Amino acid sequence: MTDTPRTALATYILPGISNSGPEHWQSYWERQVPQCQRIIQEEWERPRCADWVATLDRAVAKAESEVVFVAHSSACALVAHWAASAAPDLIARVRGALLVGPSDPEGPNYPAGPSGFAPMPRRPLPFPSIVVASQDDLYVGLEQARSYAEAWRSRFVDIGAAGHINSASNLGAWPAGYALLEELRNGAVQEAFVRQAIELARQARSAGNHPFGALLAVDGKTAVTAQNTVATDRDPTAHAETNLVALAIRQLSPEEIRRGVLYTSCEPCAMCVGKMYWAGIRSIVYALPAEELAALAGRDFLIPCAELFGRAEEHVTIAGPLLVNEAREVHLGFW
Repeated sequence: MTDTPRTALATYILPGISNSGPEHWQSYWERQVPQCQRIIQEEWERPRCADWVATLDRAVAKAESEVVFVAHSSACALVAHWAASAAPDLIARVRGALLVGPSDPEGPNYPAGPSGFAPMPRRPLPFPSIVVASQDDLYVGLEQARSYAEAWRSRFVDIGAAGHINSASNLGAWPAGYALLEELRNGAVQEAFVRQAIELARQARSAGNHPFGALLAVDGKTAVTAQNTVATDRDPTAHAETNLVALAIRQLSPEEIRRGVLYTSCEPCAMCVGKMYWAGIRSIVYALPAEELAALAGRDFLIPCAELFGRAEEHVTIAGPLLVNEAREVHLGFW
């Protein structure tokens, strides 16, 4: 995990209550990436939210470049409170925010010591953001985390059963999470990859196949592309993702595949999910959700990919839906 000139902007590590210990993924990132800087709060156990906000405000004011926030737990509320009160010139310095395990300050398990974090601000954030949540987080339910993402207009990522996404989750340096940070740093790069997958779907339709496309990006560059070929290959299992995996395992090393992000024009089916997982893919971004496809093409063996990946031993990062209208357009008039 290294930084390159294109990503050399300040990354502010914002831990939650009690700070982040040495085995927390935030601490791994701080140790391994020079641009990662932990924002130190005066009080970690019984903080006042206003004090944390003032500390962050001073840090942003002193920044010599644009910054990206990497917040965990109660620090997600910190970011929301800061964004609601910060001066426009300071907000303009923020490239984006990665908000992981956003503790519900009004939830039954929230500690009694901190003050001022509730109620959680629900105004749209004035910068790009990604909310990452776990299916078994004691401090925020999955649907509550999703509601925060909707209110903040953040992209929502469900990583399955990972607890509070902290040291106890044993994520180490959490490469899949770091890939999300890279997406925020790189701005519109992710949408460009999704659009490329949608264009591959359009090409598949033009070739007489079903309108699906996929690609694998490794280290920010397209490494492998594939289209659905169920008609031309006379193979009902020749989905874009299965074709992509077959190419990837022959052209790339296992390490490259694990570092990669699979972008697909549609949420993958159960068959494709299995093949992706066993090939080593651990980060997926999809455009059209399966429910939308079902409304167009009919409901058949419809299981959300998050539910399937959630049963796996290793965490798989799932992001989507994204660019739904563009992805839907490719299917209109086909089914």
